[in-house]
Amino acid sequence: MIRWFAPASIGLFMLGASFMVVFALSPLLNFLIGVSTWFPLPTDENPLYAMLRDPPAVVAPTTGPAAEMQIPIVVDDPIAPADGSIWFNAKSERLQLQIGETRYEQPMAKAATQQFVQPLFSIAEYLGFVTNLALAFGLGFQIPLVVIFLIRVGLISAKKMAESRKYVILGISIAAAVLTPSPDVGTMMMLAVPMALLFEIGLFVGRRFERVAVSEVE
Repeated sequence: MIRWFAPASIGLFMLGASFMVVFALSPLLNFLIGVSTWFPLPTDENPLYAMLRDPPAVVAPTTGPAAEMQIPIVVDDPIAPADGSIWFNAKSERLQLQIGETRYEQPMAKAATQQFVQPLFSIAEYLGFVTNLALAFGLGFQIPLVVIFLIRVGLISAKKMAESRKYVILGISIAAAVLTPSPDVGTMMMLAVPMALLFEIGLFVGRRFERVAVSEVE
């Protein structure tokens, strides 16, 4: 059994990871990043924001040279900016500040496209999320081997397992929720649905094993 199950397990793991990359990763990322667009910037027209926020602070108007400061708008960054220079690059849409030999920059967004919630993630977080998701799908795709193994060794019959399908589907849903790294329902369903289909495939193969075993005994 090990001679057959070990290659099959590796193949199913690779199939699960590949399924995640090809079919699940892009829609999942689009959904998670798109959630931030559900929360617009606070406005006076929204009573919820008006109730939650603090009253605006009273600021005295600024007079003098500071009130007349203008930031130059350029297309290309200056070659040798002076210490303390600040400018806006219209091409890259970044506000830049030169302090000594160090240049600081801040990406800017148009006021019409700003959001109350901004998605921020690093390369390490992205790679960790994708790796954990690939592991979850790889482990989830092992379910047909588990079904075939239980039937093959005689711990449970294929008929008994088919009768317990609703409990198996419940267990698959719980396992998908535990294995996936994000708590959203979309990720869980992307894993639970293939696991349910693979359970049916394992049950089908398990029935064939039972028939072969019965014919050998007879």
